Amino acid sequence: MRQGLTNPGARPAESISSITSQQRTRLSGLLVAVLFCAPLFVGLGRTDFKGDEPIYSFAVDAMLKSGDWLTPRSIPDENAAFLEKPPLKFWIIAGSIRSGLLPHNEFGQRFWDAAFGAVSFLYVFAFGARIGGPLCGVIAVFALFVHRPLLYEHGVRSNNMEAPLLLAYCGGIYHALAWSSAIAQRARLLHPQAVGAFFVLGFMTKFVAVVFLPFILVVTALLFPHWRRRAVDDWRAWAVATLLVVAASAPWFLYETVQHGRVFWDVLLGEHVYKRMTAFLDPSHLKPWHYYFTTLYRETLANGTAIAIVLGMGLLAFRTIRERWDAGVLILLWFAVPFAAISVGSSKLYHYTYPFLPPLALAAGYLPAALLSRDSRVRQAFENAGERVARLPRLQALRHRVPVLRRAVMAIAVLAFVVAVVTIVYGRFGIRIGDLLLFRNASIMRPLVAGIILLALAGWGRLAGRTVMIATLLAMLPSGAYRATLEKLTENDEPMQVLRDCLGTWMPPGDRPGVFVHTADPGQWRYVYYFRDLGWEQPSEHDDRQLIAPLFLPAQQRPVLLGVDDYARFERALAAGRMEGAETGGPQSAEMLGQLSRMTNIRFDDHRMLLLPGRYAACGPATIAAPKG
Repeated sequence: MRQGLTNPGARPAESISSITSQQRTRLSGLLVAVLFCAPLFVGLGRTDFKGDEPIYSFAVDAMLKSGDWLTPRSIPDENAAFLEKPPLKFWIIAGSIRSGLLPHNEFGQRFWDAAFGAVSFLYVFAFGARIGGPLCGVIAVFALFVHRPLLYEHGVRSNNMEAPLLLAYCGGIYHALAWSSAIAQRARLLHPQAVGAFFVLGFMTKFVAVVFLPFILVVTALLFPHWRRRAVDDWRAWAVATLLVVAASAPWFLYETVQHGRVFWDVLLGEHVYKRMTAFLDPSHLKPWHYYFTTLYRETLANGTAIAIVLGMGLLAFRTIRERWDAGVLILLWFAVPFAAISVGSSKLYHYTYPFLPPLALAAGYLPAALLSRDSRVRQAFENAGERVARLPRLQALRHRVPVLRRAVMAIAVLAFVVAVVTIVYGRFGIRIGDLLLFRNASIMRPLVAGIILLALAGWGRLAGRTVMIATLLAMLPSGAYRATLEKLTENDEPMQVLRDCLGTWMPPGDRPGVFVHTADPGQWRYVYYFRDLGWEQPSEHDDRQLIAPLFLPAQQRPVLLGVDDYARFERALAAGRMEGAETGGPQSAEMLGQLSRMTNIRFDDHRMLLLPGRYAACGPATIAAPKG
């Protein structure tokens, strides 16, 4: 029997702290769902598609329009095949929209990314709960949530491929660990099938990017005899899982091989795998070998998790070496192997690391969990100190004289801790009745200290000592990073949606003139995605005289997209008198120069601009500055 149970004054505290581990895990999981998973869905439709999102969203749109679900289409040509990646994610999104489950807009296109991200968070929590208890899982998810790029840069709130790949690793590795220690025969049969299903999700979404998953599992199995023995015993379950992977994946690859032959493999494997690793598709992707490590350090330093990750990873490595711990090996391999492998490649983008960030988050959660574990000497020291305070003769005498005091004080202590948690989440806490302010708190430590003192006063000394540790850890959490993440969820950034809708109202019905593109490269695909349905003309010849009609002839005027350098060149030509419009029935250079200087325009953040002649001036900067609705 543990020391402290013999003390009648400590029994209630032990009773409270002895809420079943299953109940604590469920309550903590609910906390993760509310604080970290639910926010992923907030404001999904309030930002424009950026980066690669228009490419994937166009593929979904074309799939819904054409009915061809086997070969996605490549922006901007609905007849060009998109062979860069398998289409599973396109099928999931398009199927949800076609069935009416999701709207056909930015929210509908991004919903599944947020869902995949939320389930990934729950798996990280479950993994953390297995290795260090619920606290480990909660803090691990916290560390992921405040990692800004994971949410906002090609991350789990955007229509890209990172969210399902993240889930493939989180789910696959968790189920492999659960299989290794499962007792029930049914679980030993189902966990391998789950690993196979998550491999299919990653493979049919981002192809070979999921290859590290089986590698990590195979290496772990080779290192631990009990994994090998269990794999031999359960070979049939793994064989079935392998057959299901092949059955779910092979048909699409065979179909595209028949349709496109070697071109399919040249694009999918040669260009978008081999060339990315050995050369580059975009010169801006060329980075030094240490790019991933230095960027990771900078981001974790900015969000306040760097120290916890380093110390936690060291503690994990120490226990793994000392105890030959299989979960620790999984975590270390999950981080080290992929990071080393992708650092060797020439082309580097930070979002390639997202599936390999959970082991770092788990390390951050493992540190406080280890300090608070039952056999932790640090915890025992704090509990003993709290017990000594609670046993002070005056406090014991007071509790005996006023028996009801104990319950009242405990209730107030719980209320103080609730105030502290709310303050951590929102930064401040207040109660008002009309204009009358009844209570306000902006300090985390004040209610925590008050709650701890009240616990000791009520006789729960060991719990009070333990709470001192928890309060110290909470105070060290980068709560500012969490609040900053929540605040960014509510931002509006939808100028392209507003601009598209506005231009559409001013374009004549029928055969719309659309947007005239006067640049060799339209740049980011967002312009094609948002303006294409209005009409999109991009002549193969690049002649500045082509600008005269859409800009200066009233009957032919329409929006013109061009680069800032193209605009400057055209302006210089007008000033030099080299752009007479008589040949096309247009005005003279001097007159055009005056009109151009007064013409409404919108400058974008990639050195491109949209000229808005005539009636389209109504869709100027003031219009797009106001978000929709």
